[in-house]
Amino acid sequence: MTRWITDRTDDDVAQVKVLASKAKAGTWTEEEQAEWASGMKGALSYMDYNRIENGIQEIASILNASVSVKTDWDVNGFLTVADASRWLSNIKVIRSLCSGKNDTPETPASLNYLHYTIINQVEEILLDIETIANNHQNRSVEVNLTMHFVDREAKYPNRWTMTKPDGLSEVITLVRNDEPIVEGTPMNAETLNTLSDVAGADIARIAAEKAELNAKRSEINAETSAQESQKQAEKSAESARLAEQSANKGGWMDFEQKNGILYMVKSDSLTEINMQDNGSGILEVTFE
Repeated sequence: MTRWITDRTDDDVAQVKVLASKAKAGTWTEEEQAEWASGMKGALSYMDYNRIENGIQEIASILNASVSVKTDWDVNGFLTVADASRWLSNIKVIRSLCSGKNDTPETPASLNYLHYTIINQVEEILLDIETIANNHQNRSVEVNLTMHFVDREAKYPNRWTMTKPDGLSEVITLVRNDEPIVEGTPMNAETLNTLSDVAGADIARIAAEKAELNAKRSEINAETSAQESQKQAEKSAESARLAEQSANKGGWMDFEQKNGILYMVKSDSLTEINMQDNGSGILEVTFE
């Protein structure tokens, strides 16, 4: 199971700032350097990215969910807006199959601002779902509960034969005379059949939940496939439109966002392109 971290505090963040300051000044000790290299609780590093993404992958495997993960982060990696959006999308897919416990936190509306409390919240969500998913998986055992228990019936109840040391034997009747303080639960057919019925109902409920889970998964996979087909169709239509513009020498340009970077592609007929912030945080593009 993934080692989730759900209890980061202000002190953890403060310790990161202290060591960062010492590192900049060149005054940190070997112990502090080792602490930094091992991954600090108050900061997110590539080790945390790999830990969280591997955990998401494991949960998705149990639930048969379709997610997008990156598990080869290295020391030069940093979380982009696109990566944060991907995490959020993965959590929503997983929660559509297993929502968590009654007190599981709500899914954050955005991961663009990764305050330590938000990361605690994310990891608590994944911890709760992983716990439920593992418990559900461990209980998915085929059990034969078709047996019906019956009480033993004797022609001579409580009759026993006692053999003496000299080899002689005699028939005796045993009567319990211990004056019980608590009668306790009788171990008879009625008790065993009740236990069997309860267990059978529980297994039937689990089977029904599993069937519902599979139905939801199929529905989500079908919806995802339809969305991908729609995106591909829209992309093909856009390519055709740009090709037509180019053929008419009208010029064209297109933008594509990938890994948090905005890429621009244009036709050779466009020579002057100007980009500027309109003062409201919106990038305006003009071209000739």
